[in-house]
Amino acid sequence: MALSALFLNKIFLAGICAWFTAQIIKFLVEAIETKRFSSKILFAPGGMPSSHTASMTAVTAMIYFFEGVSNLFVLSLAITVVIMYDSITLRKQVGIITKKINEKKKKIPLFEGHTGLQLLIGFIIGIAIAYIIKWI
Repeated sequence: MALSALFLNKIFLAGICAWFTAQIIKFLVEAIETKRFSSKILFAPGGMPSSHTASMTAVTAMIYFFEGVSNLFVLSLAITVVIMYDSITLRKQVGIITKKINEKKKKIPLFEGHTGLQLLIGFIIGIAIAYIIKWI
């Protein structure tokens, strides 16, 4: 089944809104933890919640809402799972290695992966945003 332009726009909107929501929450969490505001966090990877997970979950959920279990949904689900797996494993290890290097030189930007809780919250945000946008 081909997706109409309206559905494609809603899928795109869900992904963007989920990413934006997660980034705003990340900004607020960071501000509460550090007691200062830093606009850099709005575009920084890692942190609570996972904006990658939120945006891809929203896109995947919207595809499911419009198409059910289709080839496109299965592809989107696979990509979402790979992104989530990567952020909790590979990127986490890179963050640990970067911390150790920075203890000696302090010149490499730190890119931390995510914890399971950060992924879960990102997943919940993605589902919630997709569900809201479905009814708009």
